[in-house]
Amino acid sequence: MASKERKFVGFVIGVLFVAGSAFLLFNAKGFVAYYKLNQQVDSLKNVVITLEADNNKLQNSIDSLKAKVPAKIARLSRERYNMKKPNETIITVDEK
Repeated sequence: MASKERKFVGFVIGVLFVAGSAFLLFNAKGFVAYYKLNQQVDSLKNVVITLEADNNKLQNSIDSLKAKVPAKIARLSRERYNMKKPNETIITVDEK
């Protein structure tokens, strides 16, 4: 009889271990959820890095316009407002 009781106790402990492990892995705050959130954090960090780089480019552009760099102002006026110098021909290219 002691052998059957030991087997039963071992079985119950095994089932509890498997159930507890499954709970730790798959509950709302488990390892799987932690892994997914970690991936989201990494993705958002990459987005932040990209946006910071874009922000720095825009800030440099603003600074050069505030400093009234003649070449920058001329380029911007030609691109945005289709301005041209006398005796200059503008060629437009349509991208498909």
